[in-house]
Amino acid sequence: MTTEMVDLQDGHPNHRLWQKMIDTGRSSAGNCANLLRNDASINTVEEFLDTLINSSHYDRRIRPFFDQHKPCNVTMTIHINTISAINEVNMDYNTDLIFRQSWYDPRLNYSGTDWAKKSPQITLHYSLIDRIWVPDSFFRNAKEGKRSDITVPNRLIRIHLDGKVLYSQRLLLKLDCQMKLQKFPLDNQTCVVNIGSYGFDTNDLAFFWDEAQNISAIRVNEDLEMPDFVLSNHEARYCNRTTATG
Repeated sequence: MTTEMVDLQDGHPNHRLWQKMIDTGRSSAGNCANLLRNDASINTVEEFLDTLINSSHYDRRIRPFFDQHKPCNVTMTIHINTISAINEVNMDYNTDLIFRQSWYDPRLNYSGTDWAKKSPQITLHYSLIDRIWVPDSFFRNAKEGKRSDITVPNRLIRIHLDGKVLYSQRLLLKLDCQMKLQKFPLDNQTCVVNIGSYGFDTNDLAFFWDEAQNISAIRVNEDLEMPDFVLSNHEARYCNRTTATG
């Protein structure tokens, strides 16, 4: 069975935001940095985080670089833990994977502050993830899906001093796979994982496979085993698609 991983960039027209929201997005990064540099009363990590992602100067509804009229670039990797329950009748399969995304958010840049010397990166508790902007990524060919929550929600956010954000989550998915069974049982199947933005087009949000240092963006568990199938290949590709809404 050949598994083909495809990055699909897709979306809808830009939504207009109120002028007040736009003004907030333009000034928030500078305000946050100034607060962190000038407030000598910030002594604990709790106080630091409350200042960094305070809703008075950080609006999670506004994507990074909105004020600069350029897209937010998101790099991705996928680590496949398991592939199971391959069903030729329903044409689907289950997978347990770790989905990682990285991007820069200038509003979270705290370089030049005392906290940059104390901690070049900060890992947030999963309860704080909903307080910052994250990409609206979704799996287009998913029939079912959920995040793993054993023993706690398997989500991680790490903020680096330069504003780089790492978002990692473990997902349990049932994905559609349109199989060609004319040569069954001596068949080869290609199953895709389609990933894209639900609400943004490529002018606002651009996805890239993270293949830095010549390391594949798609990694597979070395101990992966599937009854009746052998994983013969996997690769990352790009695909843009235009829908009726843009």
